[in-house]
Amino acid sequence: MASLLELIGKGTVIGVDIDIRPHNRDSIERHPMAKRVHLIEGASTEPATLTKVKTAIPAGASVMPSLDSAPARHNCRSASICSRW
Repeated sequence: MASLLELIGKGTVIGVDIDIRPHNRDSIERHPMAKRVHLIEGASTEPATLTKVKTAIPAGASVMPSLDSAPARHNCRSASICSRW
């Protein structure tokens, strides 16, 4: 996704995970597309995490949530929250 955003010259992937391991964070931050990736550590349905996500989205930006393979109930809650953006 970050490479597609780079091709069009705008946008950022906001990655949210409850546990971003140091070696994964390091690999992402050293990747050539790192400037298009913003990592947020926390549960995707927690208010504090959602505040960080909302803060990372510029006013008037288009948003496309992409939910992970978590259990369906979790994804339904995440989708409900994301639909407000």
